[in-house]
Amino acid sequence: GIGATGFSEPFVSVITQDQLTNQNMENLLQYSNELRGILVVNATTSTDNVDAEASSISFYSPAPPTPQGYGTASSEISISIGYPWNPTGQSLTSLDLYDVPIVYVQDGELSTYLLSVAEDQTDSTDRPIVADFNYYMGPPAPTNSIECLSWIDNDGEWRPKCLPLGGNSVWATAGSRPGETSLANDDNNNNNGRREIVMIASAMDGSSFFHDASPSANSAASNILSVLLAAKLVGESLSDADLESLPKQIAFGLFQGESFGYIGSRSFFSDSYYPGFNCPEGSTAAYDSENNKTAYEMGEDACLYPLKPSLSFQKLGDLSFMLAVDQVGVLETEKTLYVHGDNAGNNDAGSFAGSVLKQMGTDSFSVTSSSAEPGDDDEYEYPIPPSPLTSLLKLSEGAVGGAVLTGYDSEYIDPNYQSHLDRNDVTRMDLDSIAATATILARSAVAIAYDGGDEDYETASEYAKNTVQELNADDETLLALSDCLFTDGKCDFWKKYTKVEKDNQYE
Repeated sequence: GIGATGFSEPFVSVITQDQLTNQNMENLLQYSNELRGILVVNATTSTDNVDAEASSISFYSPAPPTPQGYGTASSEISISIGYPWNPTGQSLTSLDLYDVPIVYVQDGELSTYLLSVAEDQTDSTDRPIVADFNYYMGPPAPTNSIECLSWIDNDGEWRPKCLPLGGNSVWATAGSRPGETSLANDDNNNNNGRREIVMIASAMDGSSFFHDASPSANSAASNILSVLLAAKLVGESLSDADLESLPKQIAFGLFQGESFGYIGSRSFFSDSYYPGFNCPEGSTAAYDSENNKTAYEMGEDACLYPLKPSLSFQKLGDLSFMLAVDQVGVLETEKTLYVHGDNAGNNDAGSFAGSVLKQMGTDSFSVTSSSAEPGDDDEYEYPIPPSPLTSLLKLSEGAVGGAVLTGYDSEYIDPNYQSHLDRNDVTRMDLDSIAATATILARSAVAIAYDGGDEDYETASEYAKNTVQELNADDETLLALSDCLFTDGKCDFWKKYTKVEKDNQYE
């Protein structure tokens, strides 16, 4: 560990990324009057300098042991808040740094140089390196979002000093659009075309102690990839007629801001169901079907205030099942995925969803129940890891169930969770696992949508396995998307689709 002693003059601390622990930070912050900043360099110490009880791992997660649970701002809107999903968590994200700036130096060569210079200065009065921390780190100005976002630097340039939490979540349905049917099916579409919904969902954002370095390969990108590939499998395996004939409609959701209080999923479920969004009188821009236009030419009703360019989410049927996915790029047990929340919810939906998932093992992968055991404060029979299912269970008060499919059993196994090291070049993401996850999610959604209410998971699972073929890890789309999500965010594959989107917007 780091023992900061005898500092009487201003200094900057240079530490390696494996020294970024709560104890070391507290040691340094004892000298907050003299400490001018902390440089965390892209280098590691020898295991001799790592805390003895953690010598088997090279890094500690900066997130809390109870993600979005006890001790966090999200505890009131979470479930299983006392369960330690993240055992290596250091709670650095909640640490008071007393206005001491801290930055991460990613360049390896520069990091090695800075570390060597810092070590040479330990017993020397020479100071050949000067660190200039030119960052805004909080009050006195700006003090609110408006001031923060309108910040003008001394050179007259507009440079906002904060970014609003939020962004755009994405949802879609397989087959017909919500509230519309292309085929007559009175049995399944007897509520103005609104069938019950089974949704495959994931967070689409990540976080890190250093917000400008949040690759989130396992905690977010692996899940996004699994959902996109599951959608691909459903679309390729079932025709529009097949999808229309199912008693339930399959939907997909990728929610933004989930690391910060489930912003995306809570917004979506609040607008769609609990209690549902109502556009104030006089603010609706209705869809003109005769001229095929709206105020935004979106082909949908819109709300002008608060602004919602499309109100199509209001046409979704009742949400009855959710299949969430979390951290499937790194596996605890080879060729094994885990189901959490088999009995989550006040009805049998969670149990049925869990039973279906466990039937969907592929030729190489098996699916089994998590061994996580609840604490005294758990609302449900099994602990539920943080995911969009958390929002659904909380807002519906358990009326709607589901399950979470993960690569871990009773606790996170990736020590890089919510850190700058959650990268594919640090820990290689398991594409076999992601392909299997996509297959299992797609088959499970089809099975649940196929079931007519009897909750005969064996028959439904047999139908889904015969309908949805297994995805291989060498699938071209999987490889292209994995390159985009894990390596090159400006890949040609993305550009091809963003060009189509732009062309559609300007037609």
